[in-house]
Parts: sequence; structure tokens; C-alpha cells
Amino acid sequence: MFAGSVIWIAFISLLGLALSSWVKWRVVATGIIFASIVVPAGVGGIVSGVLRTKWGFLLNLPFMMSSLWQRLLGAPVLLRKPVELPTEAMAAMLVLASMVFVAMLNARIRAREVVRG
Repeated sequence: MFAGSVIWIAFISLLGLALSSWVKWRVVATGIIFASIVVPAGVGGIVSGVLRTKWGFLLNLPFMMSSLWQRLLGAPVLLRKPVELPTEAMAAMLVLASMVFVAMLNARIRAREVVRG
């Protein structure tokens, strides 16, 4: 339970920081963060439906985290037709997205040295 919560909190924090660093207005940043979770989930569902594959669900963040939590806790599958994605693929997708967020933060926020005289 703790590991799943830490993963989710770290991922959402990185997402929020990265996207907020590129937008000046708080309301717009909130909308972009919401859209960055909802839109890829819809696109992933469309890709999975059109191509009849399970790999489109890698874009669906809530689905991936739900699947990871079920595997971490050993909980039963709640869906009627379970979608079996490899745990390694879900972890790789989360790491890749986190690396993109860190790169976005690095590009936007520059470290500065403060010299006290």
C-alpha cells in the first residue's frame, strides 16, 4: 500500500511541477494537468479499441496505477475482461514519463548560485 502510494504521489507531483513550470496562470496549469490525465486515457482507449491490442492502455495512467496497486496488494481483478499488461512495461512507462517530466523541469528551471557578499 505504501509503495503504490509513494509511486502515485511522486508521479503526480512531477507531472504537476513540470507542467506548472511552463504555464504562468494557475487556472490554466490546473486545466492542463487535468487534461494530461484524461486525454491520454481516451487516446489509449481508442488505440486499444481500433487496433484490438492491450498496449494502448499504457497511456491510461489511472488504469496503470490501478493495475499496479492490484498486483502489489494481491487483490482480485475487478474488471469482467481483465487486461494483462506486463508489470515491466507499466513500470517502464512510468519511468519514461517521469524522465520526460524531469527533462521539462530541467529545461525550464535553471539553478542559480546565490553569492552573499
